[in-house]
Amino acid sequence: MKDQKLPNQSAGTYRTLRNGLALLAFLFPILLALGAYVRAGLPLAGSISEYYHYFDPVKQEYGRGLMRDLLVGLLCGQAALLFVYKGFTRLEDYALNIAGIAATGLALFPMRWPAPSAFDPFSTHGVFAAIFFISIAYVCIWRANDTLHLIVDEKVRKSYARIYKLLGILMLVLPALVWAWLYYLPLKKSLIFFIEMGSVYTFATYWVLKSREAKMSGLDEQAATGNLSVPDHSIKDMFRELPVQHRE
Repeated sequence: MKDQKLPNQSAGTYRTLRNGLALLAFLFPILLALGAYVRAGLPLAGSISEYYHYFDPVKQEYGRGLMRDLLVGLLCGQAALLFVYKGFTRLEDYALNIAGIAATGLALFPMRWPAPSAFDPFSTHGVFAAIFFISIAYVCIWRANDTLHLIVDEKVRKSYARIYKLLGILMLVLPALVWAWLYYLPLKKSLIFFIEMGSVYTFATYWVLKSREAKMSGLDEQAATGNLSVPDHSIKDMFRELPVQHRE
């Protein structure tokens, strides 16, 4: 029987965490929408957050939360994975932990119900959503490139850098679009669910690409064997690239 190398086991744990983050995010809006339709024939809710309360307006039970448990469970699952995942720099780890706290806040502090007649951008739920997306956008734009130095092909390295930056920008723009839509067109909510879905899928896409990058460069295996190092850094370096490289 062939022996299993423990570094491969550690690397596999990292890949599983990334894949778990991506899979939960991809399933998130689909399970909510499909579950509400299958269980009660409900049409699409106005937003993902509405599924905390969404039931059946015809039976005057709107607000009981048919999919509440699933929504909270999925958010707490994402939060746990973000906490467990160890960033390759302290700054990345801090940002992911903050995102995990924000995801927990989204689960524990749902949108107000009944929905207020005037849009409140500073609701507790809205603030946690903003913190979550800003934290992940920061990771995409400023921290994702730290590990790209292990990729030999410069063309591939630059391609990943461009895509990560684009995903980070989308993580900021799409939630801002939801805010603008609610503020300026409060009675037209039909597109909000899909804009939020785009934000969630942008988050998922980042983790899929990060897994591909790590597989290409052998990032996880090298980290598991202690062959990598990162420059000493502090909070003042949060907008500076911190290249993860082979130890000399």
